[in-house]
Amino acid sequence: MNIIGLDCAANHKNIGLVKAEFENGNVKVTDAKVGLKDIQPLLYSWVQRGPCILCVDAPLGWPKPMATLLNNHSAGEALHDNGNTFFRRETDLSIKRIYNKNPLDVGADRIARVALSALMIIAKLRQNVGALPLLWSPEELRNSGVIEVYPAATIISHGLNGTGYKGKEQHKVDARRKLFDTLSSNINVEVSLDYLIENEDAFDAFVCVLAGIDFIKGRSVPPSSIETAHQEGWIWVKSPL
Repeated sequence: MNIIGLDCAANHKNIGLVKAEFENGNVKVTDAKVGLKDIQPLLYSWVQRGPCILCVDAPLGWPKPMATLLNNHSAGEALHDNGNTFFRRETDLSIKRIYNKNPLDVGADRIARVALSALMIIAKLRQNVGALPLLWSPEELRNSGVIEVYPAATIISHGLNGTGYKGKEQHKVDARRKLFDTLSSNINVEVSLDYLIENEDAFDAFVCVLAGIDFIKGRSVPPSSIETAHQEGWIWVKSPL
């Protein structure tokens, strides 16, 4: 089973990609790339090699109340909803409740452009490799599929500080190095450690892989409502320590 971490961005040059192999409970990171003008050829080559789980750091759906209310809305009319339920998905509220971390509001932030980029990447992959559905439990892993992940929450779920590690400043690089030392303790990393640590997009893609491992092992918090998750998406994060 291949695990692919995809730290998504609106500009492909800022997308981080990490590939790992999962076999008999052992994990080996075998490749990492950032700054590709076109990520599709590499992604396709990774996905077509066999069953894989694509772990995407981007919202893959929008809030159900937003879709419902906007469907019949006309300019100038009140929406009769509060910001939290209108702009935030059920999974966003769950992340805040469990991990005390607010994901960016896909209904009210520039993260919406990242979401559109992620959905287009997945759509193009499906044109080449066929079915690539969202996964809702580890039992579905007989075939390839996609899950939504959130690196900051994954870091917190492993008992570490999920803030202050992004950026090019040396103290932030040092923060990533400390996080990596702990998070990679049971992982065989065959790519350049400096590459993974010094580039925040590569680092986040590595944490996406970690979220995939948690999902495979059945350690992630499941949706409170599968019906809502099917429409809005669900962020898969390990149950907190």
